[in-house]
Amino acid sequence: MISILKDLVNPVTKLIGKAIPDKDKAMEITAELNKLGGQLEEKLVDAKTKVMVAELQQGSKYVKYARPTIIYVGLIAMVINSLILPWITFAFGTELPKIDMPSEFYYAWAGVAGVYSYGRSQEKIKGLKS
Repeated sequence: MISILKDLVNPVTKLIGKAIPDKDKAMEITAELNKLGGQLEEKLVDAKTKVMVAELQQGSKYVKYARPTIIYVGLIAMVINSLILPWITFAFGTELPKIDMPSEFYYAWAGVAGVYSYGRSQEKIKGLKS
């Protein structure tokens, strides 16, 4: 189960265990809640996959390649900041200002890259073509 659902389901299942004295009934309700959570997670994954497939099937090249573009731009920014600028500083002895990337950039970039990678993996698993 994805973490958001776990964060919601776990406290509720603990509350059910405390609120319902009949352990069998509490376990039955908990099992049903976990089943519903799994079904919801499956629907979320399917919805994300459908969105990505729809994007890839569009005629617009920009929409089709927007996520990979974001990933490549992020990689280029990281390579320039982490490799090229320090190398130039070392090789030529010049002092270049280091570009401090905010941590939010890395979080956002990692989120986009993760969602894109997951979606592409699901497409390949299901045999969809881009």
